[in-house]
Amino acid sequence: YNPLNSMVLEPITPALAQELGMPLATQAVVVTRLSGQPLSTFNIPFAVGDVMTKINGQPTATPRAAQGALNTSRRVWEIEFYREGVPKLVKL
Repeated sequence: YNPLNSMVLEPITPALAQELGMPLATQAVVVTRLSGQPLSTFNIPFAVGDVMTKINGQPTATPRAAQGALNTSRRVWEIEFYREGVPKLVKL
């Protein structure tokens, strides 16, 4: 189990990037829905509309890339994301 299992992620489109205050060429995934297990399991403050750009230093242009980055053999997951255009970093 990992923190992305509680989220529905979709690749960000240029129109959505503009709506979320991101550059049009942003290569990332956006949280479109929270479901399943509560994120409190991992104490993660994610919300719908958050834009994930990197996990463990790897780009997350697709949901599959995001899951693959979490499957690396790291003891700590580092998730870089933007909320309302403001960069944030979460370490789990």
